[in-house]
Amino acid sequence: MVVVVGSTNVDTIARVSHFPTDGETVKATNMDQFLGGKGANQAIGVSRLGVECAFVSCLGKDWAGEYARDHFGEEKVSFYPLEDSQPTGQSMIMVDRDGMNRIVILPGANGRLSIDAVKAASSIIEQASVMLLQGEIPWETNEYLLRKYCGKIRTILDPAPASVEMLDALSFATFVTPNEQEFRLLAQHHADCSDDLLRITKEFQKKIGTNLIVKLGSQGSVLASEGGVILIPPFSFGIPVDTTGAGDSYNAGLAAGIDKGKSVLDSVLCAAVSASICVTRRGTSSSLPFEDEVTRFLQSKPVALFRESAIESKGRSMV
Repeated sequence: MVVVVGSTNVDTIARVSHFPTDGETVKATNMDQFLGGKGANQAIGVSRLGVECAFVSCLGKDWAGEYARDHFGEEKVSFYPLEDSQPTGQSMIMVDRDGMNRIVILPGANGRLSIDAVKAASSIIEQASVMLLQGEIPWETNEYLLRKYCGKIRTILDPAPASVEMLDALSFATFVTPNEQEFRLLAQHHADCSDDLLRITKEFQKKIGTNLIVKLGSQGSVLASEGGVILIPPFSFGIPVDTTGAGDSYNAGLAAGIDKGKSVLDSVLCAAVSASICVTRRGTSSSLPFEDEVTRFLQSKPVALFRESAIESKGRSMV
């Protein structure tokens, strides 16, 4: 079982021709609302990939909280909600014609997911083989979970949004999975070419002493461990229309693969395919792929990576 401890938001998504500059007003071509939040997205993503998933989150006592409860039941996620007087979290998202996004988050009840709250859910958390965490809840809660379950539960930390206060506890995660912008902040680098990025990724992995995955969008992803650095190629399933849920789909695929007993490399490939399918659809949780879609691709199109035997050897030593 995978347990996700994280945020739940209602996402309002406006589709625009381009992002406004300072003082500019841009008309939206349409506007939709979806269930979102990185925690909710990852929990739904895991469940759709055929893995039992429990989700611990904090909701307000409002219509959005009721909507979330109903939706998790439809997605077969075992939801363990905590309630607070704050409103359920919300996200305001702009998506341009190229599928790129800009996001503003109002944490609301997500900011009340405290250490005491997750202690009350410890009996659920301790049943899991994999735990997924993200940066949209108080960092002290994430740090508590990372330290408490280090070496007991394989933990995937998605440092989104990233903060330098995270640096002291990254080593307690089994995997740290920033995107390129988050990695720049954490590693304090400004690499302009791929060679520099690979070198800095390797150096930062040694610094934090745990497995590092840098998500590079259309450029694929980089997997770094004690065994070295591996570039995972991008996959194409059509023209990207919305990148909003891609990182969450990636982490869900990684967690699902590990829970199913796949090798680290196969789990990362599952993650990459999941994210690549996700960006061809609009919405956040609504865009997340199902198990048969990912499995069908992986079975029909084997991926040839350079020095495959060496990569497999590295992967076995990573967890």
